[in-house]
Amino acid sequence: METSYLIISGTQRKDSRTFQISQCYQQSLQELGHTAAIVNLQDFPMSYYDINEKDPNFMAFQESTIIPATKFIFVAPEYNGSIPGSLKMFMDNCVVKDCFWGKKAALVGLSEGRNGNLRGLDHLTGILHYLKINVLHYKVSLPQVSKLLNESNQLVDATTISNIQKQQLEFIAF
Repeated sequence: METSYLIISGTQRKDSRTFQISQCYQQSLQELGHTAAIVNLQDFPMSYYDINEKDPNFMAFQESTIIPATKFIFVAPEYNGSIPGSLKMFMDNCVVKDCFWGKKAALVGLSEGRNGNLRGLDHLTGILHYLKINVLHYKVSLPQVSKLLNESNQLVDATTISNIQKQQLEFIAF
């Protein structure tokens, strides 16, 4: 089976650093010869998060985009020491067995604070293990994320770029 990468930009916040980092990951994967689509939770209407009544458009999206993916990159900002509720609701609304079981994930945490959502990455790891997703051991944490990007939202910090490349090479081999 061919590997299909899907980057989950894990917040509904408009103009988020999360989406900017997701785009950096997409570009980096392209430079390594792989394509990846981005799911930007900001683009989802609230009906996509209703777990009591599945939105037909969400179900079609799930069939066309989530189920075919074999590897996920979750980009998760810190919300109150964890992950955004919209990211959890996104996963809760999926047909777990079809979307996630036996697949693989890499995790990226970011925050304006000093820890880059390390606690949230631990929480997300536990959730993904419960969903039977194999999580890459190497996680990237991006503290003070706004300082890592220039005015054009390009990563400029050499250490961060190196860490992302290392993670992606390991994830490709994973």
